[in-house]
Amino acid sequence: MNYGQPGGLANIDRLRSDGALLQEPDTGAIVREAVRFLWRSKWKILVGMLFCATVAVLIIVSTKPTYTATTTVLFTPDQRNTDDIDDVIQAS
Repeated sequence: MNYGQPGGLANIDRLRSDGALLQEPDTGAIVREAVRFLWRSKWKILVGMLFCATVAVLIIVSTKPTYTATTTVLFTPDQRNTDDIDDVIQAS
């Protein structure tokens, strides 16, 4: 970015504590320059995004899914079945 140079960003004048003049870039000009940069680079950005998406899809498709799970179920025949909520509350 060309701060304070002809053809560069718009500037706002400000004095330092020693009286020297500082040039601060205009925020709106910085945003406009960033948008211009992104617009000029749109094809590079698009190609990069497509490349990354293609690599991601190839990795997802080529990876074999590996699902592993183990479960233990415990049945105790000595427990009684309860249908009444009071029995459940008393048991706990």
